[in-house]
Amino acid sequence: MDMPVNVPVDNPNADTEWNDILRKHGIIPEKPPSPTPIIEEALLEAAQREHENRLENKTLDELDALEDEEEAEFLAKYRFANPHAHRKCFDPDIEIDRHIGVTPTSIVAKG
Repeated sequence: MDMPVNVPVDNPNADTEWNDILRKHGIIPEKPPSPTPIIEEALLEAAQREHENRLENKTLDELDALEDEEEAEFLAKYRFANPHAHRKCFDPDIEIDRHIGVTPTSIVAKG
C-alpha cells in the first residue's frame, strides 16, 4: 500500500542530490527550466541585429569613420593574433618581436 510520505524540504529550489531524488519520485515538483539559455540566445540575436543595422541612418562621414574603425580592429586582430603563425613565410632564423614585428635590425645575415 502506497502511503504519501511527508518529507521536510528546506528549499525545494535548491540544487541538491536530495531534491533531485525527491523530484524523481514525484514528492516535490520539477524545477522550471533555467532562463539562462533563453537570455543568452536573446543577447546573441540582439547583437546580431545591431551589427546588421549598424549602417542604417548613417551619414557618409559616419560611414567612413565606421569603415576606418572596423578596418583598424581587423588589422589589430590580424597583426597581434600570433606572429609566429606566419613564421613559415620567413627564414626560421629571423627573430620576430611581438610588439615591433620584423624590422631590418632583427634580420641577421646567415654566416
